[in-house]
Amino acid sequence: MTISYEWIFQQLDVASSYEGLSDVIRVVHWRYVGKDSGVSFEAYGEQTLNDPDPLHFTAFADVTSDQVQGWGTGLLGTDAIAALQDQISAQITAQQSPALIPMQLSA
Repeated sequence: MTISYEWIFQQLDVASSYEGLSDVIRVVHWRYVGKDSGVSFEAYGEQTLNDPDPLHFTAFADVTSDQVQGWGTGLLGTDAIAALQDQISAQITAQQSPALIPMQLSA
């Protein structure tokens, strides 16, 4: 089994004004999708970002997908991402190899 994983960031919660800055991304909503041989499963959640650093600030209009992924995954951390991969892998395996149910034939 070879699972490919993909981050999807479709929604960002933006404060029009925050600590003297404009259009500040505060919350990243994410989906983490695993796919293997036509079977997929996804986990989803949200991550509140740290307060922005005025010297390294990027307003919503100028942010890239790579930046958002870096912020979100950086705050989640490697242990949480590994746990998500384990969860997704288990669900895909369960879909590909459903549990057997013992049944009896009628006489």
